[in-house]
Parts: sequence; C-alpha cells; structure tokens
Amino acid sequence: MLSLEVIDFNRQNPLAVAAAGLITMSIYPQKNINAAIERYIIATEDEGYTSYGLVENNQDLVAAASVVHGEDYEGQISTQVVDIAVSPDRYKRGYGLKLMGFIAEQAIRQGDASIHLFSLDRSKGFYEKLGFSEDMDRHNMMTAQPATVIAAQYVIADSCA
Repeated sequence: MLSLEVIDFNRQNPLAVAAAGLITMSIYPQKNINAAIERYIIATEDEGYTSYGLVENNQDLVAAASVVHGEDYEGQISTQVVDIAVSPDRYKRGYGLKLMGFIAEQAIRQGDASIHLFSLDRSKGFYEKLGFSEDMDRHNMMTAQPATVIAAQYVIADSCA
C-alpha cells in the first residue's frame, strides 16, 4: 500500500531526515551524507519548499520531492520541482510517475500554468514521456502543463499494466 505524505522538514522528523538523505544521495552520491542532509534540511526551511514523500506499507520511504510554488522566470504562477528522487532499489516501479502525477494535481489545484524542473541528462527521457519539453533558452530546464503530466501518467501506467 502506498501513501503520500507532506513532509515537515525539521531535524526531529525521521521522515524528513530519510527524504533529505534520499534526495541528497541521488544528487551527491560521493559526499558526506550527514553534512548534505543537514544542508538540505536548512535549505528547505529557508526557501519555503513543500516536500512530499511516497511511503510504502506505512514505513518505507520510496520516493521524495521538494517543490516551490510561485512566480517563475516569465512572471507566471507555476510549480518548480526543486528535487525529486526514488530509492535506487525501487527504480522502474512507477514511484516517480506517481509522485510527478501528484505534483501535477497539486499544481492544478493551485491554478499553476506550468511545472518547471531542471533535469539531469539521464532523466530527460522520463520527463519527456510525461510531456515535458526542454526550454531552449535555459540549459536543462524542462516545462510541461500540469494536465499534460496527469494525462501522460495514466497512459504510461496503462501501457505498463
């Protein structure tokens, strides 16, 4: 059973520490993990991120994301996915897909015109399947409309079933 949790990022929340560890290890696999987790928790508090965790069987964090809602570089209200990570032992099981679908649903509820993210080269294919396209003016910036992401999520899930 999967559940989605809004994560209150603070040092006393074990889910927050686990999410920060998952995200930082996906970005900085060779770094000192404890220092990276501490920096990530401070950044989420300072920048006003909203963070989500996808939890399996009420105990195992399998994916996490941090987003920020506000004005984008073109002055439109949008959601920016700051970080997203799936536990390496849970790759290819649809967890990233479910988390992106939830983020898109939240963006629609908030009236956001688009979702932006910066993608690593190895992840671009995943985001392209969800309807994201690369912004030619901003290296590795990808953008999609929330409704497109939701529709693509269902198409991908149906093709994998």
